[in-house]
Amino acid sequence: MALDRTEASPGDLVKFSIFVDPLRERAKTVLVSNTLPEGLGLVSTIVPRTCAKSEDPWVCTQKDLEAFTIEVRAVVEHGTEGTKLVNEARVWFWEDEDAQEKDDRRTIVVRATVRVVPFRSVIGALLEVRLPADQLVAIPGGELDYTIEVTNSGSESAT
Repeated sequence: MALDRTEASPGDLVKFSIFVDPLRERAKTVLVSNTLPEGLGLVSTIVPRTCAKSEDPWVCTQKDLEAFTIEVRAVVEHGTEGTKLVNEARVWFWEDEDAQEKDDRRTIVVRATVRVVPFRSVIGALLEVRLPADQLVAIPGGELDYTIEVTNSGSESAT
């Protein structure tokens, strides 16, 4: 699991990226579950189209065994200063439909830790612009789906 920052203050947005590689596990079906700890509030998730649900847990069928990422966005809640918040995700792999019933699947647990620091005041607007793409690979002439994210972590409105 990757994390966009290792330190955050209450009110900050934190992004966790759960990278899954079915080819390495030779798995056509993947179940991903993420449990946010107390102190992190879920804001949104970005899940590939190959996943059947848009809420946790996600069932993803990868016919071509292509790697994918699930992004979990959370806000650091107030009252957590001085703590370490550990986010944990579990990934279950299996090759056929029957394995899900037989509990014949492999499990991987990944974690990422955010250290909560006191809020640092910024005078004025402090903008961050990101363009995360849904696809892992851009093909020349092909379509690319992305989201424009603008975050103001300053103390004033941006105009």
